[in-house]
Amino acid sequence: MVIGRLFLDESFSKEPYVSAGWVSESRRWQGLSKQWVSALRAGKHLEYFKLSEALLLRGAFGGWTQTERDEKLRQLAGVIPHDDHIIQGIACHTRQSDFDTIARVHLRRIYKNPYYFVMAIIMLKAVDWFYNFDRIDFVLDKDNCKQADRMRRIFYSRLQPINPRFGECCTQSDKETMPLQAADMLAGFVRQQHEPSPQFIAAAAVLNGIITRVIDLNAPTLKALVAAYPEFVPGSQKQKRKHPETVTE
Repeated sequence: MVIGRLFLDESFSKEPYVSAGWVSESRRWQGLSKQWVSALRAGKHLEYFKLSEALLLRGAFGGWTQTERDEKLRQLAGVIPHDDHIIQGIACHTRQSDFDTIARVHLRRIYKNPYYFVMAIIMLKAVDWFYNFDRIDFVLDKDNCKQADRMRRIFYSRLQPINPRFGECCTQSDKETMPLQAADMLAGFVRQQHEPSPQFIAAAAVLNGIITRVIDLNAPTLKALVAAYPEFVPGSQKQKRKHPETVTE
């Protein structure tokens, strides 16, 4: 059995909300993690990576110059192999304003954050698209307050019966889990592509050529999903269908 492991993180601002990550065979992640740690320690030492801190030169990047930051970003982005047989990316994004006017009105109060909706869609697409794996396990960033744990405990249990290729789902700390830091980088770079005032960094070009499937939850797509698949809307108050396993794209 070939088991894939998909590490997912999110990036958001006032408008675009993005979830993204990298999937690779489980046995390959140990080697990739070691390369990531080596890149963190090479040159100017870095304990962990967060793109938001890199953009603002704060936190772990406090006291760094833009030149030093950009060089570290290039080193880290260079760790991701340009080989589709080793690793692939996946991302999903939506506009906060579209989500608020179209999907949010159907959700219970505690689930009105687009995190759950975007994560559910990206997980459903992952088991459909990455057919080279017999099973895909998911790893979420537990440092994101209670959202990742709710996603794992409540929503993933609804998704898992839909497809036998859904594996396990767990949460880990992004400061301790190198692939989650790489997922944070990808999510941030994708978000920058949809920012009204993007801060494009030369390091993003290093990721060019790596296959990354991007799901655009634009207004028409959100309307279609809410209308057709209420059982996939976390916390939906609409009546569920009897056989969600028969739903196709």
